[in-house]
Parts: sequence; C-alpha cells; structure tokens
Amino acid sequence: MTRKFTILLLASAMNHMLCVQVKYVEQFLLNSSMFALFSDDSFESKDRSEDLLHAASTKYQISRLVLSKPNYGRIWPYVNSGLIAFVMISDENTSSILNVVGEALTSLLSTRTVFILNRFGTKEQVENVVKWCWDHRMINVLIIAKRLKHRFKVFTYNPFPVISIQEVPENTKFQDLFPDKTKNLQQFPIRTVRKYDFPRSYRYTTYGGKTVIGGHLAKIFYAWASIHNASVVIVDPESQVLDKRLAESYIEKDIIDIAPHFIGGSNTTNVTSTTPVTSGSICVVVPQAKPISQHLYLFLMFDEYVWILVIFAVLYISAVKAICNFCINKEFRFSEAACKAILSITNQPNNDKSLKCRALVLIHWQAMILGFVVTNMYLAHLSSILTTTIYRPQMNTYEDIERHGVRIMCEEQSFKLFKSMGRIPELWEHLFYLVDVNTFTKHVYSLNNSWGYVLTADKYEIMSLIEKLFKKPLFHKTRITIVDSSLGLNIRNDSVALNSLNKFLLDIFANGLRRKWMRDIIPEGIEGGLIADIKVIEDEFVPLTIEHLKLAWLCLVVGCFTAFLSFLVESFSKEIIDLLLHARWKQFFVNICVSIYHRICFNKKK
Repeated sequence: MTRKFTILLLASAMNHMLCVQVKYVEQFLLNSSMFALFSDDSFESKDRSEDLLHAASTKYQISRLVLSKPNYGRIWPYVNSGLIAFVMISDENTSSILNVVGEALTSLLSTRTVFILNRFGTKEQVENVVKWCWDHRMINVLIIAKRLKHRFKVFTYNPFPVISIQEVPENTKFQDLFPDKTKNLQQFPIRTVRKYDFPRSYRYTTYGGKTVIGGHLAKIFYAWASIHNASVVIVDPESQVLDKRLAESYIEKDIIDIAPHFIGGSNTTNVTSTTPVTSGSICVVVPQAKPISQHLYLFLMFDEYVWILVIFAVLYISAVKAICNFCINKEFRFSEAACKAILSITNQPNNDKSLKCRALVLIHWQAMILGFVVTNMYLAHLSSILTTTIYRPQMNTYEDIERHGVRIMCEEQSFKLFKSMGRIPELWEHLFYLVDVNTFTKHVYSLNNSWGYVLTADKYEIMSLIEKLFKKPLFHKTRITIVDSSLGLNIRNDSVALNSLNKFLLDIFANGLRRKWMRDIIPEGIEGGLIADIKVIEDEFVPLTIEHLKLAWLCLVVGCFTAFLSFLVESFSKEIIDLLLHARWKQFFVNICVSIYHRICFNKKK
C-alpha cells in the first residue's frame, strides 16, 4: 500500500467528536491524502485523543506523525496539496492554538481547514474565528459548531466583496464544501502600482488616439483581474518612474498586493514570487562582429599549417621536376615545373613529357594524391560558405569586450543589485556605463549597436524578435551570465490572488497567450513610438557588376603578378646562378647532374 504521510500536530482529543466524525470528518479523511490535527492541552480534549488516533490507524490505515509542542514551525516542506487541517477550539486558551495554526500553515493559506468548536459555539465565537482567518488570509475554511444536543451546524465565510458568514446546507457534497472563492472576487480591490518598464509594462497611444496599457506582464495582470472580476486600485499614481526597491518595499509594508511590472528581486519578509513568467539568464549582449571581406574567403578554408604544407609540397615537387629537366634537357625551367606541379595538385591535365622518366613517376603520384585530397576539401568548404556571411571572432568574455573598446550599458538600480549579489567582478566594473531606465530603453530598442547591454531573458527575447526583421544580426549574446534563474511576479505571500494567479499563469503558457503577447509588443511599441520605426529595404534584382566579380579580379591580378615574377626569374636565371654560385661549386653541381643523367640513360638501354 502506498504510504500516506499524516501530520498530527499537538495530538488532542475531542469533546463529542464521534458524532461530528460520522457526518463530516469521515468525508474529509476519505477525500484527503493527509491531515493535520491542532488542539490545545485541555483535559477534555486529551480524554478523546485516542479515539481519533485509533481510527486513523485501524479504520483508515493512515500512518501518522504525532507532534506535541508548538515550536515545530512551518509544516509546508512535509505536506502536499491534499492536506486537510482540523483545529480544535476550546473555551480555555483559544489564542494559543490559533497562533500555532498561523505559524504552521504559513505558505499554506489555501489549505482546507476545519475549525471544530467544543461545547456550544456561539455567534461571537464563529465571528472571532472568521475574523482571525481573514486577518491571516485563510479563506478555504469550514467551522463546525454545536447548537443543540447532538445537532451541529457548519459555517463558512466569503470575504468578497465584504465578509459574510454563510451556513452550509446539510447533505452538501464534499466537492462543494470547499469551492474556489477566488473565481469571482466581486470587485474586491487588488492594490498595485502603475509604473512603466518596457516591454513589461508601458503606456502608449494608438493611431486612433486611444491611450492603452501594454506589456506582457501588464496584460497578464489585467487579464487575470478581468477574468476573476477584481478591481484594480492604483497606489502612488503621480509618479510613473520605476523604482524596484520602492516597489518591493510597498509589498513588504502591505501598501500594495502585487507589482505587475516587477520580476525578481530578493525575497524579503512577506514578499514572494508567483509561478515564473520568464526563464533564462540575465546576459550581456554586445555588437555583432564585423563581417570578413569576401576576397579573404579563399584563405579561410585551411589552417595556416595546412597552407604551409601545401606551399612546401608545390616548391618540393617543382624543384625536383626542374632538376630532372635540367639533367635531361640541360634546361632549368623552374617556372614550367611549378606550373605543372600546380596542375597536378589541382587535378588538371598537363602534357608532362618528363613522366617518361621513371624516376618522376613517384613524384607525380604524390602530387595526384595530395591534389585529390586538398582540392576536393578546399572546393567543398569554399562552396559551403560562399552563400553566407562570415564574421570575425565574436566577443564572449570581459577580456574580449575590453580589447575591442566596447562599453556595457546597464540600468543603475540593476547594477547595484547585481553588485550586492557579487555577480559583477570588481576587476571589470569599469566596463559598465550606468543610466536610468528611460535612457536604457531608448538605446536598446533603437538598436544602437555602439554599446553592449545587460538584458533579462524577456528583453533579450524582444530584441531577438526585432533582429529577425533584418537580414543580418546586429548583436551577439556573450557567454557572460549575470544571473541564471526563473523569475515570477513579486507579490505578498498572504495575498488572496496568489494561488489563482499561479493557476492563471500556467493556463496562459499552455494556451500560447504569453507568446502572443510577447509578439504584440513590437507593433505596439512602433505604434506608440517606443521602438524606432523599422524599415527593411528588400534587395531588388540587379545584374552582375564589376563589384560582384571583385574576387575574380583579385585572383587575376595576383596570378598576373606571380607570372611576371616567374618570367623575371626564368629570364635571368643564368645570371642569378653565376652570381650565387662560385665556379667551383657550379662545376661540382654540373658534374653531379651529368652523373645522374648518364645513370638514367644507362638504365634506359638496359
């Protein structure tokens, strides 16, 4: 049997608990995976505690953990969403047990909680329990009170729009005992601030002259408020300047319930985050590196060591062929030998009469094998990059950014937060240029690529969407990660909107609404003048011009220059040899060549 953990807090007994259990408690136990029991240490409660423990062990076969002291703290790490809490209220010390419940159920305000009043529950007792529950924002509550002998009444309350205590009819199904009261907030006020931080929250004027609130976070909040019938109360409406620290302070001091334009921040007292609305890293983007000129593509195919090997092979084969030609024909034609070596390596046909000499067959085969490998690899790589744009090495580290002389623009408040978290190395602080929110937004979304920027995941996503309208990228995402985390809206941890907002966020992600709202930001930003009007000029068809043949002309000029040098070397080769070689060394070299020639001729006669 799958084990179900049961938290039994402050083990207690109950006065006339068996009668209540028959009608209500059995339903709760049968429809939950675990329950918690809170009770004081009164004598009458202790007398009945064994009955419930016995029922949990035998009839329901639920394992249990008994806690008998009020200093165990929060229980949320040990329970799941199926928890039901029973709270025994006696006449002796009500405040002490309620304090224990408030501490234990922190961060579990949506827990189904049943308050059982011992003896005769008066109207004043019920109202006091309701007031305490609302002060702690616990709305998923039932109150069982004894009225007459063996007769009980069950109460609940609805705080929207004002607190009203309601009696639960008899024979109500378990599914209807704990309805979702936040489905209709009945214009209950949700306090917030209206600050602007593009693209999360912004105000713009449409082409029709209507003022509209936009931004993916603002749309999430106002869509939730509309669906759940909540009214939005704006606090501090005069100032529209975003102050992240002030917004977080407002939430902590219970001045507002939620800041829909603000994600992240440090979780301080009473402040928590919703389900993540953006996932990714706070990164550094820098200007895209400049493209490499197309005439340099010829040199990109091989590493420098491969080029040295190819050049050495050409010189080696050319020298051997020239020497053999000198031995046979008494002519040292190095330029002709070099041309034939290049033709052999590039797999081009050539009328090489020297191949009749068997000693040159091995050299020719070396040229053919080298040419087959090198030529095909070169052509394959060249054809693969001629249809794209190749860029110079990108900036990926702080060292690269400093070497290229680029500054990183960052919001001043964000920089202070990152620095306090130890995410900015002190060595590289001088690379950052601090500005206010409006200046930062203006530079980023005008695509000013003379700066680098520190961007959160959602802002980088918007920049990427804008970049897709251009044929060439304008920015490059570096390997520098300031913070890597998932961020949600900042909200009070006791807000009645927390659970319903979390469910709403999951729904909009599943239905693709969040993606749509992100894509709507670009046309809305252009309409409101927040993004520079993007004009993408399509390239019209043009015939080939001299500019397109720049690479071919370069090869032709280099070839002609090389041929001219070879002509000079060949024309003045005799004079050069006379100058470089002493007569004695020249005669020695001639004797060797004649000896090789006689040996070759002798082999032919055989």
